[in-house]
Amino acid sequence: MDKDFCIGCETFSKPTCAIYSIISSIDIDSFLFKSNLKKTDVLVCHKNAQEIVNSHLNIKNICDNCGLCRITCSRITDTISISDKLEIILFSNLNLLNVYFSKVFAQCKIASEVKSFGNYRQKRIDIVIQKKQKVYFIKVLSDLNKHRFYMDSYNEQAEEYNKNIKDYDFTAFALVSKDKTLLAEQMQLNIITITDLKEILGD
Repeated sequence: MDKDFCIGCETFSKPTCAIYSIISSIDIDSFLFKSNLKKTDVLVCHKNAQEIVNSHLNIKNICDNCGLCRITCSRITDTISISDKLEIILFSNLNLLNVYFSKVFAQCKIASEVKSFGNYRQKRIDIVIQKKQKVYFIKVLSDLNKHRFYMDSYNEQAEEYNKNIKDYDFTAFALVSKDKTLLAEQMQLNIITITDLKEILGD
């Protein structure tokens, strides 16, 4: 990653390359029907390798070149890609995955750790993405052996919402990193990758 990409953003008190605001830890009904949802500020850099000097981003030597700060920059509009290193980081941190999705799928509404119906202490959906009338419940799956356990619950919740809320179409997906796709295919599991999600959402 080019660590000198910053061209400055004097008009921003909180540049999106350093602090990104996301929707997190709410219930599904609020996510769908409330227009002014409170957002949470999240630090973009998982290494705390950033500092703002004279309205420019300075990247410290502890940076591991994941590239998320460049992706979230509000003034760079070139193609957004994801490295293998960044994918590992995103799959270990739901808030940062939310940050990435919020930037890449800017036309969608996105939330992480969303409370579902029933026992709120036990039923949380990792990521919810809404694009117009389509709503996607996404389980970020790190252990393929738990696919059925999680997806039975996610599919049940999607079916329940499809019965009760007619204005939306709810679908559940298991999202895995690229390195797990071959094993998932061998196990005959129904999964998607971030690349698949981009196609589903029309990006």
